[in-house]
Amino acid sequence: MKCWWLEITLKSDLCAATGDSEQAVTNMKTALEHGLPIIPAKRLKGCLLNEGKEIVSNGFAAQSELADLFGRPGASHPARLHIGDAHIYRIPGFLLGKERADGDVVLENYEKELRELIRHPELGEDFAERLLTRLRTRTAIDKVLKTAQKTTLRTMQVVPRGIVFRSLLELSDAQGQTPPQLLKWCVKALRHVGLGITRGYG
Repeated sequence: MKCWWLEITLKSDLCAATGDSEQAVTNMKTALEHGLPIIPAKRLKGCLLNEGKEIVSNGFAAQSELADLFGRPGASHPARLHIGDAHIYRIPGFLLGKERADGDVVLENYEKELRELIRHPELGEDFAERLLTRLRTRTAIDKVLKTAQKTTLRTMQVVPRGIVFRSLLELSDAQGQTPPQLLKWCVKALRHVGLGITRGYG
């Protein structure tokens, strides 16, 4: 089995929506693990698969290659490609305040950092959440009056741009040291993983 890291740099604020909300506070929350933002593996796989379908439909790869890599619905054997949750890897210093403004914080060992966070319950899960997420509001505009429509104001929790996530890609029966061409194309084509892609959220 071969393994590679997939690094994802946020060029815009990201909301990997879970469907959860907080009454009268946040209408839409992003995916979190003990307060730390993540990009769920299921979302990543779906986004990469969609890019793969585009590549196949344009004739650059065969459907059988795509199915071999990502699996087939109802198949008796799993897909060759296993994608892990994307965890925070690099945090720009400017997001952490003046004392960190000159340098990024790199979490080389995410599991260790997560255990440390869990080991200090006095901090609370909302400590990391407050530090690494922001709230954004949006509303719908009345096309005739050119004003905000009533009852359309929504608050969304986002992860600020600049943060780098990292996901472990594992490929069974891989040949050679580099990923298959189709997987490389899917990764290069991937541009949007968040909610509201037409509005710039990830």
